[in-house]
Amino acid sequence: MDNVVYADCVLINGKVATVDAHFSFKRAIAVKQGWIINVGEDQEIQQHIGPQTQVIDLGGKLILPAAHDSHIHIGWLADSWHCLNCQDVRSLAVLRERLRDQAARTPAGAWIRVCGLDPNAIKECAAEQRSLTRWDIDDVTADHPTLLALWDGHSCIVNSRALALSGLDASTPDPLGGHLGRTASGELDGNFIDLPALHLASGTMPRLTVAASKRTFWQPSA
Repeated sequence: MDNVVYADCVLINGKVATVDAHFSFKRAIAVKQGWIINVGEDQEIQQHIGPQTQVIDLGGKLILPAAHDSHIHIGWLADSWHCLNCQDVRSLAVLRERLRDQAARTPAGAWIRVCGLDPNAIKECAAEQRSLTRWDIDDVTADHPTLLALWDGHSCIVNSRALALSGLDASTPDPLGGHLGRTASGELDGNFIDLPALHLASGTMPRLTVAASKRTFWQPSA
């Protein structure tokens, strides 16, 4: 028992759906600092009960995983709280102004992340019947690698600085299942379409820490 970790909370006498490879059910859970540290039968989990452990008798009630959405949109929602929200942008002028303001508040060299943008709603692009490209935003984000995550969740636009950091250029082939936007001459225009391409575009962008992800994950769940 010397190496046993005492839990902050132990839930016993329940029916716990583990969602393991066999979709097995157990009776008890031990939790410490917000993380499940063990799942098993009552006798096994009782070893984690210490002097300060809260013990909850479930009375045979069912416990399901809290995040069981197979499409996991709540993860994207939490992540979007660290972005510049541009869902309401309808003109290139407004987009550029927001990016300019964000750049002024962001240390040189740090990433700027935009979420929710619908490029089809940009009136200048619609009038000219063209796509939004990196050249539309380069001059107002020159000191910052910038990624515009689009509203569909499956594509993005990056500026030239982000493109340079990624090491991608005209010679880069389209990834399997993805598409890189190009000019007539083959030069990358900053558009990355479908998830394999999206992963290429965001490969050098810093990820949220586990602590930050955990905090923002719970906010939309509250």
